[in-house]
This record gives sequence, structure tokens and C-alpha cells, in this order.
Amino acid sequence: MEKQLVKESTHYSARKKPFTIQFWAGEVAEVHLLDYPTNALETLARATRGYLGNYTMEPFRPGELELFCSEIQKTPLGTPVEMLNFVFLIRDVPRSFTHQLVRTRIGASYVQQSTRFLGALSLYKILVPGSCLVAGKVDPDYYHGIVSALTAYASTVEKKSVKSEDARQLLPHAML
Repeated sequence: MEKQLVKESTHYSARKKPFTIQFWAGEVAEVHLLDYPTNALETLARATRGYLGNYTMEPFRPGELELFCSEIQKTPLGTPVEMLNFVFLIRDVPRSFTHQLVRTRIGASYVQQSTRFLGALSLYKILVPGSCLVAGKVDPDYYHGIVSALTAYASTVEKKSVKSEDARQLLPHAML
């Protein structure tokens, strides 16, 4: 399903400050590759060849590059893969996705907006999973749960005694 705004509503914090919640469905993620090794397969193959005791800069023979790259998959060695570094800019993905993504960050780095110092916003974007859409509309229980959580968050960060980094625990994982 294409990226689609399925619902938008305005709400108010305890101090009557307005904020808007947008509910999005479909393929919403934006991923941009910022940097990568210019010759990743050759780097991986050379490192693997070194681990197998052959420390040479000789060119690879036909088929040898692929052989060494497949050989690393048969061993418990992770170091050659760690030598490769990819950097991505990720946007409009839910927190539940990024929390899993950063668990395996060997060879990859990610740039995303932090919720630690987010503070109250005037617009919150929410991912609506396909199972929470009924005839193209947001399921009422899903909608009210998100609205309740974001209203509590907006009201909490308005209090000077509660830090944004503590109030963020109220934020839904479906935020984009």
C-alpha cells in the first residue's frame, strides 16, 4: 500500500496547547544510504583470506572473491563483517522498528531523531498497521489509545518538574 494519511485530528494538552496527530498507513519509511565502503566484497574477502592464513594483496582469481565471501558465512568469525561500515539516514519508521534495528549495528550506523529531548510538538505522526485499519479507517480503540498516550505526554512535558527524557516513556512506539 502506498503511503497514505488516513486520519488527522487536533487535541489539547492540560494547558490547552493544541497539537495534531496524523495517522499514516502503507509504506511510510524513508531510508537513505549516506556512506558505504567502495569495495565491500573485496574488503570482506581479503579479511577472510587473512583469517585463513593468506596475507597477500595479490588480485583475486575468477570466482575466488565469491568463494571467500561465502566462506565467512560458514565460520563463527564476525570480525571481517565488522570491518565494513554502512551509514543510513532513516526517517518515518516506528520506534519499535529502530529499537530492534540498533541491536545489530555491527557494520552499520543509523541517524534518527531522538525522543530524549523531543518536548511537546505541534505535530505527531503515527504508523497505523494494516490490521488496525478497518475499511480504510483507523480502528477506534487504536485511535483512542494513541490520543490518550500523546495527550498525557504533551501535558506531562508542559510541567517544568518533569524532564522530556522522563516523559518520553509515555510516547507510543508507533511514532514516526
